[in-house]
Amino acid sequence: MSQPSEAATSLADALKQIKQLTSDLATEKQRVIDVQNEASLRVGVWKEAHSHLSELHENRKQDDLKKLQDAKREHDELAKKLLLKSNYHHQKIQELKSQNEFHEKEVSDMAATIFDLRREKSSATQRAEQYEHRIKNLQLRLDASLNCIERAGRKRGISDAGDEHRDTVSALANHNMDGTINTAKKARLASLEVVVPCTQCYTKGWPCDNGDAGGSCRNCQLRQKSAVCKRVMCKDYDGDNCKVRDCTYAHENDHFRHVVNYTVLKVVHQGKSPTEREAEEGKEDK
Repeated sequence: MSQPSEAATSLADALKQIKQLTSDLATEKQRVIDVQNEASLRVGVWKEAHSHLSELHENRKQDDLKKLQDAKREHDELAKKLLLKSNYHHQKIQELKSQNEFHEKEVSDMAATIFDLRREKSSATQRAEQYEHRIKNLQLRLDASLNCIERAGRKRGISDAGDEHRDTVSALANHNMDGTINTAKKARLASLEVVVPCTQCYTKGWPCDNGDAGGSCRNCQLRQKSAVCKRVMCKDYDGDNCKVRDCTYAHENDHFRHVVNYTVLKVVHQGKSPTEREAEEGKEDK
């Protein structure tokens, strides 16, 4: 009797275990179903989110592409404008270069013209100084000739004719370029014999006089240079063997107080002499 009881008890326990396992299995199935439902829900949410993100990404991509196209179009337009401006400025630069070359040529031509004019002016000035020096030398020679004529006329007893001839030639010699007569020079020439110019007047190209009793000439007196008013001695200082009839060097019998040994002086013209300026001022005062 004990064996069937044990078998029944074992069977009951087995059934109980089976029932418990069946209950646990049902619970696990429900849990699996819940997990599957939750997973399906999450997958749906993920798909929806993914779809939304894809849509946003696509929209942003389209916007970026549109912006890129707009930027490229603006860049192309700007590049086109810059190219036009560059061509315009290049053309202007070429025009300015051409104008600059033209102006440089004009400046060069003007400089050459100015140089030629200055050279012509310098040549004309030199010629004028040479003519002025020649005129002064001719006046000095004329003075000497008039004195010789006067002395010769007196020796021959025809001083009146000599004086008349002297006055005529002196009047011609004392006419200025404008036709007026230099009265101061005319009065001074009347008392001159052969003129021995001092070194100061000779080197400056000025007309000179024999001074007051062999002393300083009028130019040196006006310049307050009486101490340096000296005459150059002739090679034949005593005058006995001098072959020049109207020698313009100093001799012993000329009685000049200040003389220097014979030398050749260089002439550098320095414009009007003090006596000439004095004569002009006298005319203006009148």
